[in-house]
Amino acid sequence: MAVLWGRQWSRAGLLARVGRLEQVAGVRLAAGIGWFRGFPGGLVSTCGLDHTLLGGPDDATVFNYPHRVTETYGLHGRYTGRPARLAGYGARWDGDECVLWAEGEVVQAALFGEQLMLRRRIEADLGGISLRITDTVTNIGPTPCPHMLLYHCNVGFPVVDAGAALPHHITWRQLGTVAYVVAMEPSTNRDAGRFDARERGELGYLAPGEERRYRLEIGALDGRDAIEAFAAGARELAAAPA
Repeated sequence: MAVLWGRQWSRAGLLARVGRLEQVAGVRLAAGIGWFRGFPGGLVSTCGLDHTLLGGPDDATVFNYPHRVTETYGLHGRYTGRPARLAGYGARWDGDECVLWAEGEVVQAALFGEQLMLRRRIEADLGGISLRITDTVTNIGPTPCPHMLLYHCNVGFPVVDAGAALPHHITWRQLGTVAYVVAMEPSTNRDAGRFDARERGELGYLAPGEERRYRLEIGALDGRDAIEAFAAGARELAAAPA
């Protein structure tokens, strides 16, 4: 049995007194660059929900708590270390086309701090070559809250190899032995990070109850014609007025 506060607790006795185990115990990421200890890699790692990129101390008076006037942020925020709740999954038929889907949510919250929820839906067409991620981030707290989000989209060998072509994009390159990866990172902010965004007046906030929706599609392009068509579409989007 677990020993807490000088007592032994059975599973039933402890869970009868707490709504969630995280109230008394859990895994926490370290500050600074401790994010790397929990970095899962994979195709997409989500960073946020109130901070991305390199961290440090920043103003926290928006939360209206006199004993918490600053907050120290670590690399890429706290989202990666939070538990997720599976809300549902299944398959949906539209005529002869089938879409596979899964939904879940992650809450990042603290008393007198950020209280944000991300709801995610992932879809993939049966037999298709891409997957679609739709995220909705909502401020479920009583005060405005800073909001930053970054998708750490990671590709390695054989996509990253001699002769491989990547689109023009803000990228993170780690071309070392074993740790051999390139990440393309769609983000709410420039790659200079939080403090640059605050200085430019670009640090976004969500008001209480406000939500923001994001859509990301990741796929494979089959053949030169598909690659050229995609590149032409990207150039057209880049040339369009903001």
